[in-house]
Amino acid sequence: MISPRISGPQCGGQVKEEALSRLNKLEEMKERVEARKLVIERIKGQSKVAAENSTKEEERLSSEVRSLLVAGTALSLASKQLQVIEIYI
Repeated sequence: MISPRISGPQCGGQVKEEALSRLNKLEEMKERVEARKLVIERIKGQSKVAAENSTKEEERLSSEVRSLLVAGTALSLASKQLQVIEIYI
């Protein structure tokens, strides 16, 4: 059996429905892409803040290590001076 050809307004209506459906799908895809872009931007911002914080923390710890090194050197010198004093006592 040969199926009848659809012509006229019925065919045009189907084309419009198909076009609207595709447009809706495209719009949904665009929205998902935009949402992902926002997530990526947020993550980039968080990463930048984390990098800045780690740099500041590294500088702080480096300063503390230098202070400990100076204090350790002073303690070592004081210990040697005490040993010298004990020899004379």
